[in-house]
Amino acid sequence: DGEMLDMVDVNKPNAVPTGSEALGGGKGTVTCSLLVDCMGHFSPVVKQLRGGQKPDSIVLVVGGCITEGVPKFTSSDILASFTDAERDMQYFWETFPAKEGTTMYMFTYCDADESRDSFETFLESFLQNLPAYCRERLEAGEEIGIKLGGDEMAAALRDVDDFVDDLKFSRLLFGAFPSYKKCPLSSPFDRVVLVGDSSAVQSPLSFGGFGAMLRHVGRLEEALHEALEGGHLRAADLKLVQPYMPGLATAWLFQKAMGFEPSQMEGGQWTPEHVNRVLKANFAAMKTMENSVLLSFLQDTILWWPLTRTMLAMTFFDPVAILRVVFLLGPKTLVTWFVHYLMLGLYTIAWKVLGRFKSSTENFHVRRFMDALKYGSGADFFDH
Repeated sequence: DGEMLDMVDVNKPNAVPTGSEALGGGKGTVTCSLLVDCMGHFSPVVKQLRGGQKPDSIVLVVGGCITEGVPKFTSSDILASFTDAERDMQYFWETFPAKEGTTMYMFTYCDADESRDSFETFLESFLQNLPAYCRERLEAGEEIGIKLGGDEMAAALRDVDDFVDDLKFSRLLFGAFPSYKKCPLSSPFDRVVLVGDSSAVQSPLSFGGFGAMLRHVGRLEEALHEALEGGHLRAADLKLVQPYMPGLATAWLFQKAMGFEPSQMEGGQWTPEHVNRVLKANFAAMKTMENSVLLSFLQDTILWWPLTRTMLAMTFFDPVAILRVVFLLGPKTLVTWFVHYLMLGLYTIAWKVLGRFKSSTENFHVRRFMDALKYGSGADFFDH
């Protein structure tokens, strides 16, 4: 038996006794064994734990489903870039076919500095660049044999104002997806566990949300079931459900390399074409390898050996761009990243040696350690 409460205000976690009384609302107190907080970055629990901390990075996104005014593309873009950076932001695009039209988004990686563009300005940039993106995509499609009607190209060649006037959206949205270097986030309270965006378990390169949590659903379901069955509900036990993951920590270097800090382009240290040069070298290197290398990158799962091979190959495709990144990131950032990189290699080896023994033990703490090795090294990629 269970009880579902909808549209109920939730108390702050400091109102929760360390027993089994969970967060309540206007309808009284709900008693349970374990509170699973999946209310995202703005959860009352998370707000208290973060203490007003500003996000370390943000993915700004704007776009939606366009029913009229753009070509009805039949293929997808996951990460596309056709312009150099402007106003300290590099624009990326993604496209998905939709039943009613075409879903298109523009996004960028940045920090939470107040000097960043407003959503209104970002939306204007999206609409101004949308015709050019459609043209680039049509031309790229023709190069690989995907041809649409001549009317589609003619529409994309129109004046920007006329193009925008003819657009019809079934939905238009914008959002900011925050990321924190302190992740995954664990609760110091007994009987409270954070999952999904509440735990900040998503990579700084992804949008978070339900899609990011899907990767961990199997692990979380098993871990929480065993925690409840065995009574492992102390904060120290539940912290093992969201362990340190070196694969997640290493992603921060790539986030730094794919964005700009405020005014970083002034003085010519970071050139407008910097991000595109690095990405071009990255994809050129991965193109020479097996498909799983590119697939793991696109799925935002960092594996030690493919990562090592890719970084080495990139230095041959564009050594100037890569050495420039190394110089401009600075020793402090690189040393911190290198520690996580070494831990990623250690977790990879440990999982290969010890992973087979997980099924032979029922010890809660050992099994959570095995989960940390598997997901921390990205080995769960091979499950799919």
